[in-house]
Parts: sequence; structure tokens; C-alpha cells
Amino acid sequence: MYIKYFFLILVILLIGCSPNLQKKEIPATNSNKTVLDINKTVLQVEHSSDVYSVAFSPDGKTALSGSRDGTVKWWDLSSGRVIRSLDGDSFYVTSVAFSPDGKTALSGNGNNSIKWWDLSSGRVIMSLEGHSSDVESVVFSPDGKTALSGGSNSVKWWDLSSGRVIKSLDAHSKTVTSVAFSPDGKTALSGSWDRSVKWWDLSSGRVIMSLNGHSGYVRAVAFSPDGKTALSGSEDNSVKWWDLSSGRVMKSLDGHSGYVRAVAFSPDGETALSGGEDNSVKWWDLSSGRVMKSLDGHSGYVTSVVFSPDGKMALSGSTDTTSRLWNLETGEEIINLVGFENGKGVAIVPEVDFYVASPQGEKHIYIDFGNHKVGRIDKYEEYKSFFHRPDIIEFVLQFRGDVKRAIALANQRKGETE
Repeated sequence: MYIKYFFLILVILLIGCSPNLQKKEIPATNSNKTVLDINKTVLQVEHSSDVYSVAFSPDGKTALSGSRDGTVKWWDLSSGRVIRSLDGDSFYVTSVAFSPDGKTALSGNGNNSIKWWDLSSGRVIMSLEGHSSDVESVVFSPDGKTALSGGSNSVKWWDLSSGRVIKSLDAHSKTVTSVAFSPDGKTALSGSWDRSVKWWDLSSGRVIMSLNGHSGYVRAVAFSPDGKTALSGSEDNSVKWWDLSSGRVMKSLDGHSGYVRAVAFSPDGETALSGGEDNSVKWWDLSSGRVMKSLDGHSGYVTSVVFSPDGKMALSGSTDTTSRLWNLETGEEIINLVGFENGKGVAIVPEVDFYVASPQGEKHIYIDFGNHKVGRIDKYEEYKSFFHRPDIIEFVLQFRGDVKRAIALANQRKGETE
């Protein structure tokens, strides 16, 4: 017994003195004699459900993730906690979007419908019905009064005050996979399995231009911040940057070894993100057409990518069931977010495995001791006490992935309060 507490005291002293996470020993709760090296243990979070779409709030303080399990998770990016789980979709969620004021959200689903959510209450304001198959993409207009959705062979433009379709834009011959509003809200883009990108005039409902150049299904489209150019991602493994005045390809960005599932412009329009079925996120310099950084960490297809409003971070969603927040300056992953049923969620820092979890979320975290020994972390109180560090998570998020600084400050604060 005395040996056990001696080692616990030693661990606390070492953590407080060393932000570099050097070797530390801590006893397992099921034995007074066994001492395990923390650096030889690995935390494993259970797989949940494929993440199909992610979005940053306009102020960059929160995020949305939409999953195959039919839920939308609203995450607090200052703490890593789930603020609310929106559970009104009975089918998989294909697409999510914040309103311009950040107070409401849209989700498209595999039940041919769109849900418009009030985030403060978690209630559905309205359900928009009109598609004949899966809704693949949803987005708010810049003024938040209307919305676009893509699914089946059509793009639908919705009036959110009435829930009615203003116009149905029907020029694609196959499934529409992605839609986007221009910055002024007067035109729209759509990408389709028919391998084309269409640029629409919303007032007339007519196609301004059809952008043809991909040899595979178009899976993603985006407008530049000035509305003069566009991006498209395709199953031909390429990202194309289009000049909308001429309809010509300015650059073809060729760096993915698998289908491109997602694209996004940076807030300044000078760089772009893409995500693909090679499990990577690419950050591109558009002027040169070169990859600035490849963000590698996902173990499944990257389905969605988005820049933070200040352009310094990226958020990605994947079929590996995670949403990952990245520091673009360093190219390092800041935190890994995993949502579960009944509003449960886990946020974990890569490599060092410090985590925060919602109530009951720890049931989904396992600790691998090596030698084929695995146990649920809530059954090992000493390990739980060591790795469950909401204070470190908050500082990691505040310092955008500077783990050493976060640990040092968290342990200093912890020492001052003990």
C-alpha cells in the first residue's frame, strides 16, 4: 500500500516539474505490485460513426459535425466538449452548415429532407421537404434568409421564412453532390456526377456557364471570397481552379492519390484546402499550384474540410469517425473530436493522450497496456486521473496545439491551487 502511494506522489511531482512528458510511472488499480510506464500505454477511442460534414461557426469558437449515425454534434472549441447533440435526423447526416449569425444550423440527410435547427434550444425550426433522394449538400445564403440544397438531379433554392422552394434548378443529368452561394448571394455553383460544374443565375434560374473539364464525378465546389473564381474537386483525383469570367481552368491541382471529396477557399482567397480518399488534407498555394502542407493523420477518407474564419486553422471530417482540428502554420493536429450517441463526446490530444469527455463518454475510451492487455479507462482510476485533464485540453486549444506550453501552464495552475 505504501509503495503504491509513493509512486503516485512521484508521478505528481514529475508531471509538475516536467512539461516534456519524460518517463513517468503510475501503478495500475488492480494490483498494488504492478507499476506501468505511462509512455508505454496508449489510449484508444472506440470507433463511432463516419463523419460526413464539418463546419466552423462564423466566430470560429464552435464547430458542427454531421455523422452517419444521424446526429449533428455542436462542439465548443475552447473546451473540446459537446455543447449539444442535435438528434432529429433518423437517417445519416450528409451535410451541415451554420447560419451567418451562428444561431441556427442546417443539416441535410439521407431521408431526402433538410432540418433547420435552433442551436440554443436544439429544436427543429423547420423541416424542408422536396428532394426525391438523399440531400447531398446544404448551405445558407450570405444574408441567412434563403438556402440551397443539392440532391437527386436538382438544386433547390429555399425561402426559409416559408419553407417553400423559390426555384428548382434542373440542368444536371445526374446526382448533384455539392452546392455553394456566391458571396453576393446572386449566383450559385453546383457539382454533379455528370462531371460538370454549373454556375447559376438565381433570379432567372438559368445556367450562366457550364464548366467542363473533369473526367470523373464532381464531388465538391466552392466560390472564392471575391466571387470571381471557383474550385471543384473530382473523382479524377484533381482539384480545378476556374476563372468564372472565361470558364477556363486557371490551375489543375494534382496531388491526391484518391478521389477528391472536399474543397475550400481560405478567407483571403490565396490558398485552398482539399480532402480526399487518400485519407489526406492538402493545403495549396493557388498562385503556384503547389502543396504547402499535407495534413496526414486520418485513417479513413476525408469527407469535409473547412478553414477557420481567421484562416489559421483547418477542420476536417472523415470516415475514420473523427473530426480533426489542425494548426496550418505547423501542419500539426491540435485535437481529435469523436462524437457518440446520446450526446456523448470525447476530445483527445494526439500523441500525449490527454482527454476530456462528456458524462458517460469515458465508456468509449480504452487503455492499451501492451502485451495484449486492454481495459476501459474508467476501470483504472489512477490512469483516468492522469489522462483526464480538461485544463490541458483548454490550453492546447487556446495555444493552437502547443502541447508543451499547455502542459506547463496547466500544471503550474494546478500546483498553485493544491
